[in-house]
Amino acid sequence: MKKVILGTTLATSLLLVGGITASADVAMPEVPSVPFAVTITEGTSSFAFNDMNLNGTFEISPALFTNGTMTGTIENVGGTLTNLTRSVNRVTIRVSSDSEGIVITENGDVAVEAEAISQSVATSVDTTFTFNRQTALLDGTPTITVTASDTTDSGNGHEL
Repeated sequence: MKKVILGTTLATSLLLVGGITASADVAMPEVPSVPFAVTITEGTSSFAFNDMNLNGTFEISPALFTNGTMTGTIENVGGTLTNLTRSVNRVTIRVSSDSEGIVITENGDVAVEAEAISQSVATSVDTTFTFNRQTALLDGTPTITVTASDTTDSGNGHEL
């Protein structure tokens, strides 16, 4: 009886201390390699202007004749560039005016860049300009032109 109790105690002690290790080999089935086709196309890029507007209603006011100049802001200058080509695409947006007396004083150039094969990238800044008394007295309509171009000027433009 003593031997049975000692044997049981020894077996229990080995289990509790971790003296017995069990292992088994697990066989993994062969997984066939399935090729898949990859097609790379040059794709296209497209650019769209933001909806731009003058900050409030810009009118010739008595301040123009008192101080000689007025300042205005074109809001949301920029656009969205979608690039589905294999190389980075860049568009430069240029804000300019051929009208005498209108000077772009801030953010005349806005760069929009989209990495290759990217979703649309949107850019927006406000552009500040000054408008002087000389312009107010011109015949015709003073204009500010916003043009988007890549490496060669595409002639895309918005007149404000």
